Amino acid sequence: MDESSDHYKKIFVTMLLLFLLSSPIAIYAAEWAYSFVIYNGNVYQVTDEKIEQFLIKELIGEVSRYANEPSDEYHGNASNIYPIVTGYYKIDAISVKKAIAVKVDGEFIKAEYERSLLLHWGNVVQYTIPIIFLSLLIVLYRFRENIKKAYKESLS
Repeated sequence: MDESSDHYKKIFVTMLLLFLLSSPIAIYAAEWAYSFVIYNGNVYQVTDEKIEQFLIKELIGEVSRYANEPSDEYHGNASNIYPIVTGYYKIDAISVKKAIAVKVDGEFIKAEYERSLLLHWGNVVQYTIPIIFLSLLIVLYRFRENIKKAYKESLS
């Protein structure tokens, strides 16, 4: 009885450690260290730098989701500081991959590229579903061909 009890204790401790190690608390704490906007799968850190009106080009997007909790999964255009419909603009002579402007109270504030969210489930799903579907079709086709082959061999 002691051996099985020790076995269950080891399993419990191992599962508890795995749970604690996989906890995303540290990741989310780092994300809230600054104000950010997310545009097109990229995180931009909002700066204090104001951009002159003549440097602003076209509207490229807007906040569609407010990130109000650190545990939220961010997908689409989101922000942890600006309300929904806050506009994102292209800055003249600066690549969108480096910085964008955010319109706040009639002024444009620079937001600099921080990192990509390409591995976010929402970004990955749109590419993996067709791959899974095609893979399933291939497996079904091969299964069907094997059945046909076996049937023909059984007739011979």
